[in-house]
Amino acid sequence: MSLFLLTFFFIYGGTHLYFFLKVKAALSLGTLSALCLALFMLLMVFAPVLVRILEKQGMEASARLTAIQVTSGWDSSFSLFLLHWP
Repeated sequence: MSLFLLTFFFIYGGTHLYFFLKVKAALSLGTLSALCLALFMLLMVFAPVLVRILEKQGMEASARLTAIQVTSGWDSSFSLFLLHWP
């Protein structure tokens, strides 16, 4: 299980780093904007794990809301970027 999580975070985190570097270069973000984007992306990398933690704690409604609204919405937007960015 730990090898799976290590692989997941390496690949998923790497794609988020790629996205961050492309957005930062394309939009010429300042320091504060880049920091906010980096923190958001770090949160999105760990959002699937947060969903599982919420489920184990018995917070089904919060886990469902996080999974559907936050994680799935971000993943779909992120996938569109990866498919269409040169």
